[in-house]
Amino acid sequence: MAPPMPERDKQKHKKDPARRRRNRLFLLAVLLGIPFAIPILLESTRGFFTASKEGNAVALLIAWIEMFASVISLLVVITLRDVRILYGQIWQWLTSRAKVAVYSTLVGTFVVAAVIVLIASHNMALAGLVIIMASGVRIALGRSLFSYWPEPIAQLRLHVASEVFFHCLALWGLTAGLLMEVAAVKGLETAPRLTLTASLSLAFVVAANKATARTRKLCTALETQISDVIRAFGALHNGAENGNKTELAEKVLERVDGLDRALRTQLNTGYKFAGKTVLPDSTRAQLINRLNDAAQDSSADAHTWVTSRTELLKIQEMCRRWTDVMA
Repeated sequence: MAPPMPERDKQKHKKDPARRRRNRLFLLAVLLGIPFAIPILLESTRGFFTASKEGNAVALLIAWIEMFASVISLLVVITLRDVRILYGQIWQWLTSRAKVAVYSTLVGTFVVAAVIVLIASHNMALAGLVIIMASGVRIALGRSLFSYWPEPIAQLRLHVASEVFFHCLALWGLTAGLLMEVAAVKGLETAPRLTLTASLSLAFVVAANKATARTRKLCTALETQISDVIRAFGALHNGAENGNKTELAEKVLERVDGLDRALRTQLNTGYKFAGKTVLPDSTRAQLINRLNDAAQDSSADAHTWVTSRTELLKIQEMCRRWTDVMA
């Protein structure tokens, strides 16, 4: 006779059907959304190219809006699971970061309105410059203008997803602005116009892929570093009775230093003034200080280690979503 199933496994088993349904719905949304968004993006890009060649401001405006909507749709479909969580906590973010929310909404509304007015008035060069400036501000000053989530560790998944989303969106805006500058050049032959359009579009794909690959690589490194820290503490707690406490504590501190370096690394870019780290400096410093204190105590039940281990496991679980050893 088979042994009875533990209560925790029973609860997990009960949740599996609901989880499977969510996974099926997610897969269905991806299968339907990507084939729907990509043709629109390709068609709007072709319309944008044709309108820029003919100098048709109305057609150019319509194509630009279609390109914008299709890119947003693709990003939402690709990050659908994170968008669902983001939507569920958006009100919490709005209330806790009201100033940032109002500022972002006003700036976004102003940029869109300015672009529409300028394109309608046949001033494509200035419209492209507005988009380039707005995207450049987001890329270069994202670290100082935009705050972390209210609970940095509990909402780490949302932080990573939103940073990747808006960084890629800013890269696309930069590309769209440059394409508008190309469209504003009258008398440009078809061959060089097509070459510039294809080169800028390819540059956007490469830049976005590099940014996402950097994020996946960092998340993979963090998961590895956290596993090493937990194992080192386990060896310290088990080997303290054999008189190896000093040597094992030194190994723990080395692992903690490696984790600290990974947590200081920026997500989307290596430039310190532009990129944002996984955790705020204050949260990271508190975690590292607790780990250093726990390394001096050989007890596995010490409060500093129990608290730190809980936070480490949360960070590891959040990073597991983007783990990619081949990035």
